[in-house]
Amino acid sequence: MENWNSDNDDKNNQEYQNVYYDSYFSNNENEIRVLKKKNKRKIYIIIYLIIGFVSVLIVMCVWSLKSNKMDFSDVLSQKIENNDIKPQESLKIPENLDAPQGLPASEIYKKCSKSVVGVFVTREGFSIFSGPMKQQVLGSGIIVKSNGYILTNAHVVEGCDQNSDISVTFSDKPDDKIKAKLIGRDRSTDIAIIKIDKNNLEAIPFGDSSKLEIGEQVYAIGSPSGLQGTITGGMISSLDRKVYDDVWSTNFIQTSTPINPGNSGGPLVDSSGRLVGVNTLKTENTEGIGFAIPVNDAVKIADDLINHGKVLRPAIGVTVNDNLVIERIADESELSGKVSRGDTIIGINGKVVKNPGELIEEIKKHSIGDKVDISVQSVLLKKVVSVKLRELN
Repeated sequence: MENWNSDNDDKNNQEYQNVYYDSYFSNNENEIRVLKKKNKRKIYIIIYLIIGFVSVLIVMCVWSLKSNKMDFSDVLSQKIENNDIKPQESLKIPENLDAPQGLPASEIYKKCSKSVVGVFVTREGFSIFSGPMKQQVLGSGIIVKSNGYILTNAHVVEGCDQNSDISVTFSDKPDDKIKAKLIGRDRSTDIAIIKIDKNNLEAIPFGDSSKLEIGEQVYAIGSPSGLQGTITGGMISSLDRKVYDDVWSTNFIQTSTPINPGNSGGPLVDSSGRLVGVNTLKTENTEGIGFAIPVNDAVKIADDLINHGKVLRPAIGVTVNDNLVIERIADESELSGKVSRGDTIIGINGKVVKNPGELIEEIKKHSIGDKVDISVQSVLLKKVVSVKLRELN
């Protein structure tokens, strides 16, 4: 075997310092051969190809999630561009309603079933395994006007626009799909309005959710798991379950009435067959706890969507933190120049408010353009500032 000196070692190391090596025994057991592997450039190409493949896979996953997941980034109404919105007579809760009659479930079903529809939404989706695909979402809807206006949940028509594939069916003709158009939706309250081109429909009668009592018998009608025309019964378990987002609040009716996927957007009715709530969700892994939007709240939202395509909400034009300390003042707010960042709102129209939820509840009692008195505590003094409510953007 050849003897290597240090000079040979240095020369050899210098020549192959950027090369990977491999060693193996040849047929001659006493001969060791050193083979040069592939140049690093080829290794880099392979690495780049792997990185590229992983990057494409990540992009496909993100696209898939975006296509299949609800986007709650916009908590307010999303304006749907409808050029044919025409003023409609306002939806109203009747006054001086009688107490619930305690009708049998069979009578309630006969009275309400013609006012309940199945809602079918076809969305464009994407799967990392099969590529572009169609997704079908099933919910329920409530006819609130005889000329085709239907109330449902915003999450049922999430991702839709005026040209989306939305259709409805009636329980007596489940195979007859009728094309529907999105009029407007409000993510914050989970209310949406769609419309079909039909007249002389049977609109559901309204009850008064402010008169509900815990323990009262109620019924849900809808399409749980796609079984259209299903009625289930339970009771009012609790009232005024409040959920707040950054700018608005929603009160929920808690009910033991089974509410399952497909019931979303369907009616919760009292024992007289009058609409008292809009079924919207249930708790996971817990039976007998469902939630509905009170009809008194839903009617106001629906009326704005029908007549304006969005919800008109009053606001004072400031942003506060959890302690009601003012963090931002809108330029167009009438409070601009009258209060400062760091001031604390302590009341409205003489009523003390202790948190953002209470402030929102007081503002909700008024309309855009109304004048209200805001009580503010600054570092040195208290003051009352009059402000005209503006539209919440």
